[in-house]
Amino acid sequence: MEAYRDLLKCAYPDVRGLWLSQVIAPPLGIPVQTGVFEEGKAIEILHLLKDYWIARCAVDKAGEIGEEAFHALIEHPSRWNLFRRFPCSRNINEFGVGFTGEIIGHLRHFHTIHDFLFHSIERTYAKARIDWDKLDFIQPSELETIMVSQLRYLRQNIDGYDMGSDTNQEYYREYRKLADAIEDIVPKKRDANEELGRIFAIIRKYESKWAVPDG
Repeated sequence: MEAYRDLLKCAYPDVRGLWLSQVIAPPLGIPVQTGVFEEGKAIEILHLLKDYWIARCAVDKAGEIGEEAFHALIEHPSRWNLFRRFPCSRNINEFGVGFTGEIIGHLRHFHTIHDFLFHSIERTYAKARIDWDKLDFIQPSELETIMVSQLRYLRQNIDGYDMGSDTNQEYYREYRKLADAIEDIVPKKRDANEELGRIFAIIRKYESKWAVPDG
């Protein structure tokens, strides 16, 4: 959970200079040019991407341990518990009672927001693929070389700026979806942090039960 908190402190994915750029989603009405960021912007974006990727790797590493720990804490209900016999009690059967049963709903909500921020913005809305493994090996002037964008490809194939064109209409719809998703990043991060706060509150409540008495 601490690793997730650090991840949410990263500026990424709230990097408009990346998503709404010639490299990812060229603005309407402006000819598509070679996908090059201005030097200062490239340095800034590369720095933000590296900060995120360091935090991302920390989350992945902590996640392996955290998942094992979570399942080790599952306290299954008594076999005589009537609630476990009903379909609506799936959470009780799968995730037990006590700590894990109390926290699972918050974890699911958090991960729904997490997937929007750290997967959907890039893949679903920007329709891009970033080669994260190359971040440590490129110069700012080469930033665009680690990115592939379907939106940019679609934009290149628009003939002129006739909004009656099917391709132009399609691009406009996808561009608006991306722009709207970007507007949701800040409130979604706020919601994710609030959900983490609820999770930490549950953890603190159970810590006294888990603590081994001195002596």
